[in-house]
This record gives sequence, structure tokens and C-alpha cells, in this order.
Amino acid sequence: NEFEGFYQPIINMQQGAISKLEALLRWNQSEKEILAAFNFIEVAERSGLIIKIGDWVCRKVISQLAIWQKEIALDIQISVNISSLQLQQPDLADKIYGYLQANRVSPSNLIIEVTESMVIHSVEIAAQTLKRFREIGIRIALDDFGMGYSSFQYLQKFPVDIIKIDRVFIRDIEENECNNSIVSAIIAMSKKMRIGTVAEGVETEAQFKYLYRLKCEEVQGYLTGKPMSSAQVQQLLEKQKASLNNPPIAINQ
Repeated sequence: NEFEGFYQPIINMQQGAISKLEALLRWNQSEKEILAAFNFIEVAERSGLIIKIGDWVCRKVISQLAIWQKEIALDIQISVNISSLQLQQPDLADKIYGYLQANRVSPSNLIIEVTESMVIHSVEIAAQTLKRFREIGIRIALDDFGMGYSSFQYLQKFPVDIIKIDRVFIRDIEENECNNSIVSAIIAMSKKMRIGTVAEGVETEAQFKYLYRLKCEEVQGYLTGKPMSSAQVQQLLEKQKASLNNPPIAINQ
């Protein structure tokens, strides 16, 4: 009972408002510090506990979605990271669909995030599972895009709705011509394929403005919102709902 769901805002650049949230796992050790997932996720994967932990995260996120839809009446999407072991479960998509039905949450409000490194060792199984997610109505995001040698190849194999551009290419985008060209090409390609784009790791106003000029659809990073508790997110969502006619461009925590 020490796990806690945190959420990081994803901002629509045209609207200047929260359009999505990424669910992030935290280990709240009471009087000690709150640990981010990278501190313990490798152990969870090696031990196989990641299956139970991942299932808990999915149930927690979906129940939280139901609460926010009821209390705030604001249509919001939440993305959940799936582990490679979870992705190999043949009944994963139907199990999550059951959680959505039990909480009366639309599948379109949930996004499943996968990385290239997760699917590269079990391409066929991953393709089948992701296809089932799409049949149900759940959206698919390809995280850390551009980091693998065959990232573009997987756009043919998998039903991808959103590309998350890795922070490595965003870090010095306004000065590095190579990164600039890569990000521009990814955004242009995504638009032609009707795939959404999210730039990760946005930390400065210069990066934000540069991505806006490149017509990136959404951004995520410390500039627009650090990971925060469900109570903090609810306050932001309530504030946004109350000021829909004049939403904030940057939300800092």
C-alpha cells in the first residue's frame, strides 16, 4: 500500500491547456523519500512482480479517470506505460477493457505507451496485442521515438496513434541543427501519417517556442508541469475547467 500514482501534464500547444496526462508510478516510503519508478522497476521486472504492479497501475488509473470524469466533467486522456512482460500476456487488452467497463470509462480516454525496446524481441505477439487494443478503442503511443535503429519500421508494423519524441532530440533543439532536422522530419512525417506528436523533456521557453514554430502538437516536461499527485492534478483540472475561455499556456509546479 505504499505505491502511489503520480501524473504529468501533457499540453496542447494550440489550446495552451492540459489535453492528456501520463501516469507515473511512485513508491511513497512514508517518512522516507518518494522513489521514482526507475529506482525499483528493474528489480520488479527481474522478479516478475511487474505483472502485478502493472495491473495495479492500470486499475488505479482507470478508477482515477472515473473519479475525475464524475467530479470535474472534463474529458481527459491518461497514458499508461506497459512493461514488456505485460505485453506478452494474450489477455492483457481484454483484461484492461474489463476494468474500463467496470468503471464506465470510455476506451478512448486511455492511451497505452510502449517503447521500441519492449517490442523488438517479440514483434508478432506485441503486434497482436496492440491490434486488439485498437479494436477495443484504446489508443497507442510509441515512446522514446527516434532512439532505436528501426523506429520508423515499427510504424508499419504497429497501429500507432501518437509518437513521443525523445528528450535527447529536444534538449538543445534551438542550437543543434541535427536535432532540429530530426525533430522537423518526425513532425512532418507524423502529420502526413495522421499520427499525433508529443515532445518530451521540454524544460525551457526557447524549446517550447521552437516546437511551436515546428507545429508540434503537444509538449511534456518540467516547463509545463512536473509529475504531481492526483490531488494536485485535480486542482489544476478544476482551475482549467473554470477558465476554459482563457487557459494558461504554461503550468509550472
